[in-house]
Amino acid sequence: MNESSGYISVNDKPIYATAFLPDALPAKNAVLLVEPFAEEKRPAFRMLVRLARKLAEMDCATLRFDLSGTGDSAGEHEEATWNAWLDDANKAAETVKELAQAPSVTIVGARAGALLAAQVAIAQKASKLVLVEPIFNGEDLLRDLERRQAIKAMTDNSAANVDAKNQWDKGEAVDFGGYLFNPTLASQLPTIKLQDQIDTLNADKCNVKAIRVSASKKLPPAWKAIEENTVCVQDKPFWGQLDYYESDFVIEAIINALN
Repeated sequence: MNESSGYISVNDKPIYATAFLPDALPAKNAVLLVEPFAEEKRPAFRMLVRLARKLAEMDCATLRFDLSGTGDSAGEHEEATWNAWLDDANKAAETVKELAQAPSVTIVGARAGALLAAQVAIAQKASKLVLVEPIFNGEDLLRDLERRQAIKAMTDNSAANVDAKNQWDKGEAVDFGGYLFNPTLASQLPTIKLQDQIDTLNADKCNVKAIRVSASKKLPPAWKAIEENTVCVQDKPFWGQLDYYESDFVIEAIINALN
């Protein structure tokens, strides 16, 4: 397995990415990982790196990357837009296909990354899409960010509660745990609905799988439309821990969904 990091150019901006390649090419498959956003990315990081390494050992070329304005990629989070992130992810998908010397790409999207992954799967005519504890629409993402900030304001005197809508209406970015969401991104997110993308992917014959991570085996109402293609994993929420959390059960479920 060969692991290397560097930059890919998207709209003249360097986007940081790490490729995990099998020893021999062409690879059996090309896999793009679209990670959780904001505070949820850190606790999931090590688990997704382990996943990428395991996939490379299984002859699957895999790429993980930082969206523009995040991690080691160019730009500021305050400047990020959904369309720019789509460009980043589409270029990353094309890059891993080229590295793998594969005709198609499989995409894995975790949490809010699932919203982006589904749109990229449509654009790239992906052979398979795996959704890991997905957030089902952009409105839910914004509500979750506001909920987290409200909890911080109650428990941490240094964390300010925010009236997000009022700040966006005034043209100001809103700080959610150190991640600034500008009014443009905030207005774009409510238009993103995962079910719409799944309907398109089903029509395109893309194989869509989902993984629910919960102590309960009961699926929430939003999951009913993909219930038949969902596997439940009983574990802690890997995205909601204070530190890195690595779940062998989730890694195994993702690998099984990819096979």
